[in-house]
Amino acid sequence: MMFRRLVQTTGLISILTMVVTAVGALRELAVANAFGVSRLIDAFVIAQILPSLLVQLIAGSLAAALVPALVRADGPATSAETKRWVGSVLALAFCVLVALTVACFFAARPLMGFLGPGFDDATMDLTTHLFRWLLPLILLQGMVTVWSGVAHSVQRFALVAVAPTLRPLLTLLLLLLFGDRFGVTILVIGLVAGSLLEILLVGGFLFRQGLPVLPRWHGFHPAIRRILTQFWPMLASGSVFTGMLVVDQVIASLLGPGAVSALSYGNKVIVVILGLTALPLGTAALPLIAGHASRSESQTLTRDLKRWIRAAFIAGLPIAAIVYFLADSMIRLLFERGAFTPADTDLVGRILAIYALQIPFALVSTLIIRTLTALQAARQVFVIALLGFMLNLAGDLILMRFFGLAGIALATSLTMAISAGVSAWLVYRVIGRDAPRHPALS
Repeated sequence: MMFRRLVQTTGLISILTMVVTAVGALRELAVANAFGVSRLIDAFVIAQILPSLLVQLIAGSLAAALVPALVRADGPATSAETKRWVGSVLALAFCVLVALTVACFFAARPLMGFLGPGFDDATMDLTTHLFRWLLPLILLQGMVTVWSGVAHSVQRFALVAVAPTLRPLLTLLLLLLFGDRFGVTILVIGLVAGSLLEILLVGGFLFRQGLPVLPRWHGFHPAIRRILTQFWPMLASGSVFTGMLVVDQVIASLLGPGAVSALSYGNKVIVVILGLTALPLGTAALPLIAGHASRSESQTLTRDLKRWIRAAFIAGLPIAAIVYFLADSMIRLLFERGAFTPADTDLVGRILAIYALQIPFALVSTLIIRTLTALQAARQVFVIALLGFMLNLAGDLILMRFFGLAGIALATSLTMAISAGVSAWLVYRVIGRDAPRHPALS
C-alpha cells in the first residue's frame, strides 16, 4: 500500500515537473541559440552559482528539517500553535536570507574572483555585474523553498511543483522579445522577475489554504530547537554536497573560455532528467518515510526502503543507457543552431554521455538521503557528503589532466556511484543495529 502510494505521488509530481522541465528546456534552447558556448554564458553560470547555492543550503536545509517536524507535530499545520512556531521559523529564515544578500553585495568582486579564477578582466567585470543583479534571488527563492517544506508536510505538491515554470517562461519570452537589445542581462531580468511572480503565487496559495506563510517571531518553541538541531548538520552536509558543483565550475574556468558553459550545458540535460525522476521521488518519499519513523516502524521502513531502492536503481539503468548512447544526437537536436556550433556539440555530447552514468546511483542516493534526514541521522549525511566532496575534488584534479572537461564529468559520476554504495551501508546500520536507540525510531 505504501509502495503504491509512493509510486502514485511520484508519478503526479513527475507529470507536473515535466511541465516545468519542458518550459525550462525551451529556455535553454533559446539561450544556446543566442549565446552558444561563450564567455557570456561562462559569466552568467558563475554569477548564478552562489545565489542558487545559498538557497539550496539555507532554505533547502531548513525545508528538509521542517517537514519531519511538521509531520510529528501535535496539531495540524493549520492549527494556531503550529502556525506560531512555523512563523518564527519563517522569521529566522527571512532575516538570515536578507543578511546574506547584503553581505554578498558588498563582497561581490572577491567572491566572483574566487569562483572564476581563470576569467580575464572583462569577463570578471561582467560576472560581478550579473551577480549583483541576481542577489534578490536569495530572498525570493529562499522563502519559496521554505514554504515548499510547509506544503510538502501536508502533501500539497501540485502548485509548488508547477510554480517554478514562471522563471523559465518569463526568461524565454523576454529573450525572444528583447534579447538583441539587452544581451545576457535579459537572463537575469527573467530570473528575478519570474521569482517575484512565483513568491506571490505560492504565498497566496498557502495563505488561502490556511497554512503558515508570514514570517512573525513568537519566541523559541521546542519544535524550533528540534529543527535547528537537525538544520546545522544538514547545512554542513549540504555545503559539502553543493561544494562539488562549485569545485567543478571553478576548475572548469581554468580550462579556457567556453569551458564553464560547455560543462553547464551537459549538466543541464542531466539536471532535467534527475528533475523528472530523483526530485519527484525524493519529494514523495520524505513524508512517507517520516511517517514510518514517527511511528517507530523500523521493520516496515527497512522492507519498503529495499523495494524503493531496487526499483529506483532498475529504473535508472535504461535511462542512463539511452542518454549515454544518444548523447551526441540529443545535444545536436537540442542545441545545435545559431551560435551553438557542431564543435560545441561534440564537446558537450561527450560530457553528457559521461554524466549519464550517474543516473541510477543518483536515484538511489536521493532515497537514502531522504531516509537519513527523516531519521535525524545528520552525522551519517555529513559523512556521505564529506566523502563525496573529497572523492570529487581528487577525481577532478586527476582526471582533468587526462580527459579535460570530460574528466570533470567522469569524476562526478564515479563519486555518485561510490557515495550510493556507502550511503546504503550506512542507512541500514542506522535502521537496523541502531534502531532501538535512535530518537526517531524509539
